[in-house]
Amino acid sequence: MGFNLNAVTQPNGIIQLLEVLFGCVTFSIVAAKHPFGFNSNWLVWCMFVWCFCFAATVIILSLEISGLHSKIPKWEQIVFFYVVAACLSYLTTVVIFPVYIFQKEGCHIHFENCQYHAAASAFACLTFILYAVQSFLLKGTGKVSGYVTTPPGILKILQAFVACVIFGIVDQGRLYKYNEATQWSIFVFCFCFIVTVVILILESTGLSSKMGPVPFPTLTMAYSVLAVVLFLTATVLWPVYLIRNGPNSFFKDNNICVTFFSCLNTVLYIVDAVLSFLKCK
Repeated sequence: MGFNLNAVTQPNGIIQLLEVLFGCVTFSIVAAKHPFGFNSNWLVWCMFVWCFCFAATVIILSLEISGLHSKIPKWEQIVFFYVVAACLSYLTTVVIFPVYIFQKEGCHIHFENCQYHAAASAFACLTFILYAVQSFLLKGTGKVSGYVTTPPGILKILQAFVACVIFGIVDQGRLYKYNEATQWSIFVFCFCFIVTVVILILESTGLSSKMGPVPFPTLTMAYSVLAVVLFLTATVLWPVYLIRNGPNSFFKDNNICVTFFSCLNTVLYIVDAVLSFLKCK
């Protein structure tokens, strides 16, 4: 089996090479300035995103160069799904890393470190732009089809992504251990995240058409309505029981963030429920 050099000479391949290069530069700079690890879950998340996306893009590029990707069914859909997920994940690091690191480091005290962190932030931003451009290129080729490219599929991806952001905020502030209201909210976030990911997998692989006597669109519509109700309860309970009685201002800030993203996911699930209802009519 020969090598497919077109994989690295076409626009999509060139973008992937740049993603690998810029991603490597990003996590290399940060790793060099933090050789003994990180004291924040946010920085761990950023490093995980950079390293994972670097490794995944290298694997995808290697499969396309070797031609082995042709043996994998729905390859274009898999790559598109990954690129969108990588784009969203990088977006979080573009926001989180500079805000957190510059606040903690203090540029007037550690000016040299800030120069390196600014460079890492710039390369992370460039890599995010590359993933965003690649997602539009893949969509524009006409080869990408399937559930993940439809409005319901994109909504599911956004719902899962927002849930991951909520999990990160909750874990950072240890907000899940205060009372029954927070524990219920965490249950809602986890339950909806798991079901959403399962629906994504079933729809993307075509297994949804083989699901029992009840039409799968009817099941997804029922779940979307249930998710709206559950998220409404979580969105109300979280601020009522935590923002007013939070232990300190830092936790209050985290609570406000959780409430905001919970409201955002509620809106996404409402739109999803409306689309599911229209599809079932």
